[in-house]
Amino acid sequence: KKYQVHCNHLSLEVLDEEAKQNTEDKPNLEILFERINVNGTRISNEDLAYSSIKAYWPEIRDINDELASRYMAPARLAMLSFRLSLTNCWAEKLQDSISLKQIRSLSTEQDKKDEISKLYTGGNLKQILNTVDRWIGVTDEGNLRTPSILRTLIAHKCSELYLLLMYWAKLSIERPGSFHLTDFEVRAIAFTIRWWSNNANAVIKEIMVRTSRERNINIEVVKTGIGRSMHDCNLLHIYSPTEVSQFFRIEKSPKWKVYSQQAGPWWEFFWRLRDGYWVDVPSEMLIYAEREYINSHFSNYDPARQDMWESYNRPWDFDHIIAQNRINNRQGEYREYDQFWLNSIGNIAAISFESNRSKSDSTSDYEEYESNAESLLFDPIVKELTDYQITYNAEQSYKYASSSFARLIKIYERVYEMIAPAVEGIPLSSTVSQRKQLFNAICEQVPNAKAYLVAGNDMEFEITRDQDWCRQWISVGVVVGNLYPCICWIADQNDGKPRDFEIGIRKAPGTQIIQEIKTKIENIEGLESYNKSSSDWWYAYNNKYNHIDSGELVKEIERLIVICNEANND
Repeated sequence: KKYQVHCNHLSLEVLDEEAKQNTEDKPNLEILFERINVNGTRISNEDLAYSSIKAYWPEIRDINDELASRYMAPARLAMLSFRLSLTNCWAEKLQDSISLKQIRSLSTEQDKKDEISKLYTGGNLKQILNTVDRWIGVTDEGNLRTPSILRTLIAHKCSELYLLLMYWAKLSIERPGSFHLTDFEVRAIAFTIRWWSNNANAVIKEIMVRTSRERNINIEVVKTGIGRSMHDCNLLHIYSPTEVSQFFRIEKSPKWKVYSQQAGPWWEFFWRLRDGYWVDVPSEMLIYAEREYINSHFSNYDPARQDMWESYNRPWDFDHIIAQNRINNRQGEYREYDQFWLNSIGNIAAISFESNRSKSDSTSDYEEYESNAESLLFDPIVKELTDYQITYNAEQSYKYASSSFARLIKIYERVYEMIAPAVEGIPLSSTVSQRKQLFNAICEQVPNAKAYLVAGNDMEFEITRDQDWCRQWISVGVVVGNLYPCICWIADQNDGKPRDFEIGIRKAPGTQIIQEIKTKIENIEGLESYNKSSSDWWYAYNNKYNHIDSGELVKEIERLIVICNEANND
């Protein structure tokens, strides 16, 4: 057969003339790439940049492509490597993404151009990538190694984190005396950031600022950054498996709902953990927990191939242990009760595609699970759930919910064992520690005073564990009926002066602003220097404190307690 390829020929004269219009700083090659990207087949910015890199650094192309074949797309590796070269030792932040203009500029600076070439041709990049592999655990012996797909997903979906690992690997090679993290500690840090951050880039920057100032990378410095990231709401507060098991007690009642148990500071954490297979984080945690099964059944799976990144191209499938049809397509008073657990990772397993497709929705087809019970964390009690219409059966619905929750905890036990070095014994940053000392001093001096945190659901809870002191919004005071004379401080300072430091009368924890009480407070004597609030939190407040003196604050809280008692007695 004869084929024809249609194309347009653009002469250099045309390109040069076009380039004069707002693109005088761009060469013809770059303009051509941009026009192809805009008017032809769409290519990513990384691919566009990599095309330029190969033009200016032809000697690194083959090395980059060969290394990338084990890890990620060649363009992604090239961009990370360039950013690594431009990140200074002990920098407080990673080099930002590089534009085509910057790539072109680098090619004209011989020293920097040679440094980038040396990263490839000198074998350093290969050593760096091997170090990252060792840290993450993909080169460990046996089937309990970290599945390589989790390494590749970090590079693909959280490239800043992968770049941090590359930066640390480079520093550990060049300055081994300043790097004091074990392989297990790096692994714990990496997956803590990957799975529990709200803003991974902010967490990475916080850690880098602290290690830069110390000129030392050790677990205590990093964990201080993790604690501060929790305070700044860039990282979720993390709980142990034992604490998770105590979050709530499942009841045998169709009216019982997990949603009604959200009066807990752990709600955001639990929701991140329980979400189903369609969400990146819980599905990755599930894969890690099932790593023995994944590694033994799919040893030839190549996660570096871009066409294998999507879940539908992987050799495993996410299976509902209790089939969807037994719950979603039914009525019954326990339908909503059962649905909460249906798509949680407690009821999901990654099993071979063939096994899942051949598995029926019957109540007894669990051959794959029984053959791999330990690696799939299979609970034999599932086989006792013989009523196909489970939503009509109180006893079996209760067993199903309890079994799903128990399996979720087992999954998390395997995850927590790995991340524990990064999240246990979090040291407090200086201002957070100062706040803790101040609030504890007030609790010791003011009878019945307690410290409360505000969780992500805007509900208040008494502080019960040390990590709670890393919360952003913490107050200390005494509950007086529906009133709460207290101090609130988010543990920030500007030039040594407290920022967002407030003292006054707030609604008591668990209550709402009451208009009748608000009117009394507005007219009561002794609060002339206080602002009358229209917020949902304060009745009256003063935010003009420029210093922190526990003795002075204790006297003011005691005075406010008297005023609150008067307001309650009127």
